[in-house]
Amino acid sequence: MEGLTAGETVSPMPKRSIREQEEHDLAIRRIARARFASTPEWEAFTNPGESKHYALILPDGRRLYPDLVARRKGAHASSYVIEVETDSTVTEEEAQQWKALSDLGRRFLLFIPAGHLLRARELCHRLGITVHGYRVYELTPFWIRIRNFRV
Repeated sequence: MEGLTAGETVSPMPKRSIREQEEHDLAIRRIARARFASTPEWEAFTNPGESKHYALILPDGRRLYPDLVARRKGAHASSYVIEVETDSTVTEEEAQQWKALSDLGRRFLLFIPAGHLLRARELCHRLGITVHGYRVYELTPFWIRIRNFRV
């Protein structure tokens, strides 16, 4: 079950610098625009910063607020659950949230800043996190460059 709700988060948001949080939130907006806004059959919901616009509700009632959730228009369940990381959040602590999201039975995509792919893959392998795709991103002054990598 999922939807537009508010409530308790499962884990606290990692602490980022103000600049890094701004880059994170910009990356979320640009990813949603680049990957889903141009396709009329998809809708995307974002949770930048501390916003709680769209929750995935677990069977026990807890709520998860991924950075981005996408689903086909008219569908009741999400197809993609997406986390966007920054230089300081490709960590084992943050990987615990990846694990919770990857266990939801949706396609879990992990967006990693350039230079951190190997670390993210190592964490996912060691912690048994199922990732359907790694995406390495670089923010440019006016857009975002995204490269897809196999699992």
